[in-house]
Amino acid sequence: MISAPSASRTSIEAMTTATAAAPPDLKARVTPEPFRHRRFPVGLAGVFGVFAAVCLWVVWRTGPGKVPFLDMFERTSRMWPNAPLPTDSQYILREPLGQILYRLLPVHSTNVFVALHLLCLLGSALLLASWLCRRLGPRSGLVASMIMLLAPVTTVLLLWIGMYDAFSILVWVAVLVSMDRRVGWQLAAGLLAGFQDFEQMGVGLLMVALLPQLARAAGLRPRVVYLLGGAVIGKLFLEGYLHTAGAGSGSRLSYLERWDVFSGLVGSTTANAPLLLWSALAGLWGFAAKALYDSWGRWSGQQRVGLALAATLWFGSAALSADHTRVLAMTSFPLVVMGAMAIADRWRDLRALARLPQTWLLVLAPPVVLLDYTSVQMGIKPGTWGIWIF
Repeated sequence: MISAPSASRTSIEAMTTATAAAPPDLKARVTPEPFRHRRFPVGLAGVFGVFAAVCLWVVWRTGPGKVPFLDMFERTSRMWPNAPLPTDSQYILREPLGQILYRLLPVHSTNVFVALHLLCLLGSALLLASWLCRRLGPRSGLVASMIMLLAPVTTVLLLWIGMYDAFSILVWVAVLVSMDRRVGWQLAAGLLAGFQDFEQMGVGLLMVALLPQLARAAGLRPRVVYLLGGAVIGKLFLEGYLHTAGAGSGSRLSYLERWDVFSGLVGSTTANAPLLLWSALAGLWGFAAKALYDSWGRWSGQQRVGLALAATLWFGSAALSADHTRVLAMTSFPLVVMGAMAIADRWRDLRALARLPQTWLLVLAPPVVLLDYTSVQMGIKPGTWGIWIF
């Protein structure tokens, strides 16, 4: 009875002695490996540095330029909504946001007109980047912004500074921001979309409705019925105002009434079908093909039909337009942003993203912009810098 505690003390002392006599390298075996051998994700400063390099690369390979017929666009905006335009150009009056804002300025000139649209492009880019960073976090938000910089839509916008697309992109960003908000916000964003560019916005919103899995992957909740309903209201309001103001009537499809134009567009689409297909996503085709390959087996029949209908609507609308690549880029803008968000959220480590062949295809593959029957020349040219010298 008395010897039990003594035995216990003896056992404890033996254990203590054994621990003290443990091999000297035991501590080394449980110590974490030195800091210098670890691999950490690229920090925010590193991502920002890559982002700045991508900006320079995109500007260099695109060669920013002014929109053709700049004088006509400036004069139309200055005289909106009563600018004298032929019937097949009356649709320009139906892109009103930039024209209204330009009319309100105290000074009017082509230089001011270009500067206004350039500021709108920069503001749209900052708004989109800040929204992406808020939703995904600073690092992933910058990665998604880099993907958008390398997308064909950026090339299109930089090639034709002074075109009303600058304000259409601003509206698209507002529509995207509304997609994680309540129905009232989405209705208001849809109204703005219909007021600015009903046809392109309508095609884009229908594509979002046909591919709801992309919105879910991006964590968004678009209420397409309210967005489209708002777009219809905005369009009706615009047409009512233009009719009251005595503006001419016309739509984007009025030029198709001329057989020579219609047959020329069909011939252009057929002859340039491979280039048209490439110009739709350019280097993003690598990510799109990989995502489609991984997801096709999991998709239901309804989702596959939705993809087929969205692709038909997308390419069909571009085939009926002389600005093939521009229409492809503008109508697919919300889906491309959602794809960029999914990519950035999937590969949060910039090193892992840089090891993908799809990434290098996106960075190095040249974008193609088709206008009428030819591809637009891109890259820094001797006259490019004239855009900055007013």
